[in-house]
Amino acid sequence: MGRADVLVLFAFDNVLVDVDSDIHIARALDADLANTTWSKNAADKKIDRAKTMDEFFVELAKHHPEVTHEDIRNAAQRLPFNQSILDAVRLVVDDFGATCKIVSDSTVFGVRSFLEHHGLADQVSEVVANSTHFEDGGKVLRVRPYHGNHLAPHGCRNCPNNLCKGVVLERILQQ
Repeated sequence: MGRADVLVLFAFDNVLVDVDSDIHIARALDADLANTTWSKNAADKKIDRAKTMDEFFVELAKHHPEVTHEDIRNAAQRLPFNQSILDAVRLVVDDFGATCKIVSDSTVFGVRSFLEHHGLADQVSEVVANSTHFEDGGKVLRVRPYHGNHLAPHGCRNCPNNLCKGVVLERILQQ
């Protein structure tokens, strides 16, 4: 994909896109439910984003069974962004041969949906984010933390429990 000696990492939220993608996608699907879900969990200073989004999507399926995976994909594809940032991704990969990866506390489904829609799927070699899968015949998007409960706590005061970007960076640099 790219030169082994040049690695460029991007965050997704408030970098590649201009918003917090989880909140923006949730509000696009059901603003009231999104606000209720996020405010309920906001008392915790380190909100478990994976748990909160999982809870949101379970409730969304209960309240709006007509919402499909395509509706969720479309909400991710419509995230606001600055074209210059997307051009920068293309530039570092296509013109300079860099390897580009995204590390985000968002969801793989949301990030990949956005990248595919904007023609960047081939430029990004890896998306490190909270994993997702559909259950109940594709009606419920489930979100699981990148660092599952089976891993020891990373102890980083700067990162949420479910994704330590320092641990991820160390893994990437060792590859």
